[in-house]
Amino acid sequence: MTRHSSGQHLLIAFAVIGTMALAAAGPAMAGPGSSSGGAAGAGYNAIPSKVSGNVPSVSFEGAPAKEFGDLVALGGKARKLDSMSVLLSSWGCETGNYYADGNCQTTPGATFDVPITFTIYDAVGSAVLAQRTATITVPYRPSASAECTGADAGKWYNSKDRTCYNGFPYLATVNMSSAVLLPDQVVWSVQYNTTSSGYTPLGNVL
Repeated sequence: MTRHSSGQHLLIAFAVIGTMALAAAGPAMAGPGSSSGGAAGAGYNAIPSKVSGNVPSVSFEGAPAKEFGDLVALGGKARKLDSMSVLLSSWGCETGNYYADGNCQTTPGATFDVPITFTIYDAVGSAVLAQRTATITVPYRPSASAECTGADAGKWYNSKDRTCYNGFPYLATVNMSSAVLLPDQVVWSVQYNTTSSGYTPLGNVL
């Protein structure tokens, strides 16, 4: 997404990685393409319990991409859909850009809103079992740090692991509660629009 700020273009590079958690009524259990990690009641969870300064990601704008997801096998029984979580990586700066050395500036706590559509399909991806579009409030990535120099110039510095990063991780969870009982396998996906990607590209917006 590209926005105008004080007459300058502000690039919000917003990426989604291939990890998600799907909460259901049944207890979590391992299966093909699934994980038993995470919170109790998760029919599927591939989100790591600990995240460092950032995570590998796929940029919808850069790829480009319209929708991102995976075919997964669910654990448990009587899987009534409850919620869906996706780990995102925000590369957007409040002013400046992540790719311009040192000019990324963000006020601590500053956020931006992005409408994201969360969908659960059947195993072949032809039928929608559940879907919801929600506006997610995402934090901007921290400002460029003087600690990051050379090839890392323009990145933010994570003091916990003493590493420089471009993106900033954020866990987005949406309420998907419904009467839908999920089958053994489903395809989950997320979709959103950027400047020139998505099902309905935004173009340059104010």
